[in-house]
Amino acid sequence: MYPELKSDDFVLIIMNDAQCEMLKKYVSHICIDGTHGTNGYDFKLITLLTLDDMRQGLPCCFFTSNRTDHFLLQIFFAKIKEKVGEICPTVFMSDMAESFFNAWSNTFQSKPKRRLFCTWHVDRAWRKKSAENPV
Repeated sequence: MYPELKSDDFVLIIMNDAQCEMLKKYVSHICIDGTHGTNGYDFKLITLLTLDDMRQGLPCCFFTSNRTDHFLLQIFFAKIKEKVGEICPTVFMSDMAESFFNAWSNTFQSKPKRRLFCTWHVDRAWRKKSAENPV
């Protein structure tokens, strides 16, 4: 069914009915963030969040896997699309890697009006560059 999956891949996607309804209701801002190196198995945890009326983050879906490349992210987004249908956020925020946005764009037909980078990742990139090239 998914030729991109390898025999040793681990993929777990979790979204309950309440999270699905929250995503449908508050779809204007989508935020995607991941954690790395937080367990002995080197699994990655990707969380898809949206913002409610009070601008509070609501985790709507979780993706745990041994890898988070473009192919597996497309599976993640395709499973979300199966549950909620076609969605078009106004804002899409992620880290600075292209894999999240490209997988999203390949799954959902409507493109977000704005793409933002997480400030933590921008700050880290600036600090790394300034350390490599001191003035």
